[in-house]
Amino acid sequence: MDDLRPSLLPIASSVIGSGLLLFVVNNIAMSVSLPHIYLQVNSFSGQNNQQTKFRIIAINDGRSAATQVRLTLLYPSATIINFTIPFHNENITSLKYEKPSSLVIQLQRLSMGASIIMNTTIMKKNVVTPGSPTNNRYVVSATSDQGTNTIADSSSPTLRIEDAGIIPFNLRLLILATVLAIICFLIALLYRRIKDYKFQINRPKFVFDILQQMITVRDTLKKNILATDIFPF
Repeated sequence: MDDLRPSLLPIASSVIGSGLLLFVVNNIAMSVSLPHIYLQVNSFSGQNNQQTKFRIIAINDGRSAATQVRLTLLYPSATIINFTIPFHNENITSLKYEKPSSLVIQLQRLSMGASIIMNTTIMKKNVVTPGSPTNNRYVVSATSDQGTNTIADSSSPTLRIEDAGIIPFNLRLLILATVLAIICFLIALLYRRIKDYKFQINRPKFVFDILQQMITVRDTLKKNILATDIFPF
């Protein structure tokens, strides 16, 4: 029973590591098959730097269709004075102003490879609403049943894409699970190595004991040629 208890450690570590590795593989496979709405924003200065034109492009570059898509264009420190949608290859189910600085477009689905292009013209506000994030010239978000993607700009008038410095929670969870799986496999491997090392250390002592007994038997036989003391009849 004492020999059985230590052997449970590498078995348990291997089982836990295998479960974590399976979790990581399944999540990676699911992530690869999910849709992803890529957002791109270009801005162009207008009259007297009071007006700014934006072109927003949303493309589903994922591996499946996104459903119940909601595109939100928000200009916290400006008012939308004009907008057009020059291109889209999916039916738009709803298009409305939620407030003068926000435009919402809804689509029932955005198929794989489908895209929509939106042009907006904004006018800077003379008076900014208290509590509004005036440092952001725009905030664009794409929300669907499968996830959310948001980009924002503070001052740059050029192309702005997703902030690569922000690590999503799902990715952090996968990294943690991968690290724990590696630790579990290392525990199982090191336990076996340590056990083999101990066996290698103890083996010379075992061989030495056998040789010592053989020498004892040889000396005894030399002293008692007839071996009557060893094998009495």
